[in-house]
Amino acid sequence: NSDELNSLLKQIYAEYLTKDIHFSRKIDSLVTLLAVSLSRQINSISRHGNQEMALLMSFQKARLQILSQCWEDWNIERMCALVHMGKSQFYSYYKIFFHNSPKAELLAARLDYAKNLLTNESMQVQEAAELSGFHSVAHFTNYFKEVCGCTPKEYAKKGQEIIKV
Repeated sequence: NSDELNSLLKQIYAEYLTKDIHFSRKIDSLVTLLAVSLSRQINSISRHGNQEMALLMSFQKARLQILSQCWEDWNIERMCALVHMGKSQFYSYYKIFFHNSPKAELLAARLDYAKNLLTNESMQVQEAAELSGFHSVAHFTNYFKEVCGCTPKEYAKKGQEIIKV
């Protein structure tokens, strides 16, 4: 696993820096261990790779659909249906593949979409919230302020000033 590889790399580096007696022999041994560990990981990936690759591709396709249509009403059941899995399995694989939760990514995509909408000077905050998939303007405003450091209205005003310049 990656922890083992990181540990070996740190040990090699430490030996190189300290240059204690027989450091070159120890570095040779550690490099050999590193090569064996990498070889085992590659072998493991090749044995399980086809299934995992198909699963990853299925998740990438689902993720693209979810994030590119972020304004839609995405609940966990609908997301799971895209890859034909149950909730806990879906969450686990999603986190493994993308290092984030589907909810966090969906919220971030909705926020980015709303920010884009707010640059249109005729767009009202409530309308931007609804069009980007937020069902509550209060929730949208609180989340926006938490993430962006300003209210949606302040953001829209700043964005319009920048566009005019």
